[in-house]
Amino acid sequence: MVKIKNGQIIPSFRLEDLAGEIIKSNDFSRKKNLVIFFFDKLNADSKRYLEMLNGIYPEVRKEEAEILAICREEKGKIAKFILQKEIKFNVLFDPESKIMEKFLQEDFPTLFITDRFQALYRAYTELPDKREIISSLEFLEKQCPECGITHWPEDLVI
Repeated sequence: MVKIKNGQIIPSFRLEDLAGEIIKSNDFSRKKNLVIFFFDKLNADSKRYLEMLNGIYPEVRKEEAEILAICREEKGKIAKFILQKEIKFNVLFDPESKIMEKFLQEDFPTLFITDRFQALYRAYTELPDKREIISSLEFLEKQCPECGITHWPEDLVI
């Protein structure tokens, strides 16, 4: 179950990436839409999804968005995969689930898409394909914050 409703601002977070850099969600605020992939462990399904996200990363960037993956796995258990597959986006580590527990109640994997103000646009507990992700980002890019409030789907969790 997702703890955040569509239209709500996601909790800010600070997590370490593979290189040991601290990545802060606030660094993207007002600059980028976010695609956040939450997963528990590196397994065949999460590997395939990370590779799919990596494949659409250039297209995501064209839509003024950033991909972040957040996992509970320890760095050492996933580092080889990230380096071998040349994952271009940040994979962040939350082994104690301190950040994840603010977003989810044990629903793994889950994907969030937020607007550039970090309001949740959609939460997917059934992972969307690349076409759905790009379509959502294109929609967000066409919204005009100065023209009024974005119309959010009613608490849609797919």
